[in-house]
Formats: sequence, C-alpha cells, structure tokens
Amino acid sequence: MAVFLRSAARTPYGAFGGAFRRVAPEQLAAWAIREALGCADMPPGQVDALILGQALRYGRGANPARRAAQAAGLGTTCAAWGVDQGRASGLRALVAGLHAIEAGAHTRLVVAAADSASTVPYLIPAGRWGHRLGQSTAMDPLLLDAPERDAIRQQAMTQRQAELGICYDSLINWATHSREKALSCPALCFPVTIAARKGPTHLESDEILGMAPPSPEPGWPLPPLADAAAALVMSAEGPGIRIAGFREAWADRPTEALLGAVGPLLESAALTPEDLDQVEVDESLLLSPLGLLQALPGLDPRRVNPGGGAFATGQAHSTEGLRLLISLFHGLERTGGRFGLAAMETADGLGLAILLERTPA
Repeated sequence: MAVFLRSAARTPYGAFGGAFRRVAPEQLAAWAIREALGCADMPPGQVDALILGQALRYGRGANPARRAAQAAGLGTTCAAWGVDQGRASGLRALVAGLHAIEAGAHTRLVVAAADSASTVPYLIPAGRWGHRLGQSTAMDPLLLDAPERDAIRQQAMTQRQAELGICYDSLINWATHSREKALSCPALCFPVTIAARKGPTHLESDEILGMAPPSPEPGWPLPPLADAAAALVMSAEGPGIRIAGFREAWADRPTEALLGAVGPLLESAALTPEDLDQVEVDESLLLSPLGLLQALPGLDPRRVNPGGGAFATGQAHSTEGLRLLISLFHGLERTGGRFGLAAMETADGLGLAILLERTPA
C-alpha cells in the first residue's frame, strides 16, 4: 500500500532559555499540527490519529499526545499516543504511522514531535523518602537523556573519527558551513506568536540564527540545545510525496548503524547515491554526514543538508528526525527532485533511514 506525506511544517527553533522558555511542548506540537493540517487543506475532524514523538517527558503527565491533540482541535474521538526513543522519537513515530496505514488501522493521521529543553525540570532522586541529614544532588535529564554528551560515548566517537581518517578541522568546518547554508536559504518554519504579560513576542525564524554564533563547547562538537515542534500529515491517498522505503539497523560503533540502514535501503530500491536529489542527515552526531559521504563516494556533498542542520538551528531532541523530513519534503518540491533520503543515528547504536519519492505532477 502506498503511503504519502501530504504536508510538513515546523515551528521556529527557539534558543535554550529563549522565546519558548515557558511554552509547553504540547503547545508547540499543537501549533505545528494546525499548520500542517492547513497546508494539507485537511479539516481536523478527518484525522484518525495523532502519534507524538516526545522524549523529554519529565513532569508532563500521562499521555501528552492526548493534550496536544485537543489543543490542536483534533477532537475527543481522535486517537492519540506517544513514542519515546530518545532523539529518534520523531522518526520512530513516523514509522509507526507508516505501519498503521499499511495495516489498514488508519487512513489519515498526523505524526508530530515536540521537545522543550527549556522546560525540563531537575530531578532529585533521593527526594522521595526525604533527607535526614547532609547534601542532596539534583540530576539534569538533559544530560541523562543525551548519550552523545557522555564522556565515554564521546571517546568512542573520537576513536571512530581516527579510524575513518576524518580530522577535527573537518568537523568544525562542517558545523560552521551548516550555519552559513542555513543563513543563505529560505526559512522552512512558520511564524508564531507567544503571549506574555509584557506583550506578545513574534518569532518568525529560528532564534539561534539571529544570534551570534555560539562558542564551541570544549571536547566533542555538539549543537546547541533548542525548543521546537514539527508535524507531518500522512495518508493512504495522494497527492503528496510517497514514502518509498524504510530501514533500521543497530551497531556498536558510531556511523556503522547509519550505513547499515542507508546501504540496504538504497539497494532494495535499486538506487545508487547518484540517484539521490537531496539527502538530509542529522548533525547531532557530527560524524554522521561526514561518515556517510566517505562511505558513498558517488554522493554529491552539495546535496547533503543543503539548508544546514542542527549546528545552524540547534537540537530539539525528538524533533530532529522530523526536521530532516520537513527539509527533504520542501526541498524536493522546490527543486523538482525525485528521490530524497533522510537518515539519522543515535549514540546508543540505532540507525534509521527513510526514502521519499516525488512523482512529477
């Protein structure tokens, strides 16, 4: 059964502690859902289900997807549930939607992802049973749920970098060029207005791009944290861009899971790297795009992340996978390309790849 992406929309990326500092992720998701439905010209009442990718759920209560669906106006009869697989939550939600449509469970659904690093509370593990004497420790979930920030994982990435023969300057150059590409391309987000006591704040583009370039953190290069949401409308009927394939892989070493997903996916579709008109690779692990280019020598570097990536706008955790698809969706529409690939890997060894095919009108 063919499954189509009918529309794709995302909020601007808010800087960590910036414009979205007090905006709940469910509200961010509701904004993205309403925008995506409007772009697809689909009334909210026609949506069968919402699948929300969300990893930073601390203190958010039971089933935040249900609240996001109601805030977006999807109605009380719309099914709503969530997926949590770290940074891969957004792409995993899309795969769940793909399987739901292929199985005949739903005909039209919305897949969304939302995370707000700014609203994540600290945790006090020993607080439940009280502190009789002494100091207590507050733990930061932004570090607990970010294995790429763990020193042991960073050491593994440094070792893998040496094995691939990729110098540190190449990593920094890619991160710098990511921002330059984003500044020279049209923004793919829609404007939002945030109500506040001192008056509304309007955010029309990614907040970090309007700031001075962030100073690189010592050690392994990592994108800055951000708050954002994204949504895509999927259906069993067109028009739209067809999901032409999906593959996942697992591996112990960085880049191997990514290649283990991308290679077999292209092979199953009888495609070569030269056939890809645009490729979007998550930059949260900076070895990913550089490792993919090295492994696929026929892949044109100019077609990889042509509008920048996480080092340009920031990293909004669960939203990263859907951001890749949104960039791919609009890129294929704008350039008239046929095949596009979105791929990401996580620091715990998961690789995911999605192939899109745009059929000329």
